[in-house]
Amino acid sequence: MRRVPLLLKVVIGIYAVSFVLPTLPHDLGVEVFAKAWVGLALLFSQSPLGAILVFAPWLANPAFWCGAYFCARQRWTKAVWTGTAASLLALSSIPFFVSQSQHGNIGLGYFVWLASMFLLTGVGLIGLLRAHGRGVRDFTDLTPPT
Repeated sequence: MRRVPLLLKVVIGIYAVSFVLPTLPHDLGVEVFAKAWVGLALLFSQSPLGAILVFAPWLANPAFWCGAYFCARQRWTKAVWTGTAASLLALSSIPFFVSQSQHGNIGLGYFVWLASMFLLTGVGLIGLLRAHGRGVRDFTDLTPPT
């Protein structure tokens, strides 16, 4: 059984914390996440393509979990690609948040969530470089080198 890298656990913790921080002036991240589920279900019942286009940023969440899975399985190339996809999907939500918030007042939860996507990509890159012997220090295992 493979050991889950410590840095991956930290990134997943950051991702989880983002859901209890404010995202919009009156909504916590978990509330925005739940509203997205309801909206996604309603849109899929009308137009699946429209739902995908409107909720593309929400798809960053399953992409994040796929990337975390690939990191845990040490499939570094796939982890980098899914982490990059999650980051780009998360960035696509900026126009939505700016239009929904008063004067672009986006809460800390969004930025923590966004950071977790980029950090996941970083974990994948560190693993990939380390696997190819590029001399990158193993940041995922904090034990002293032997």
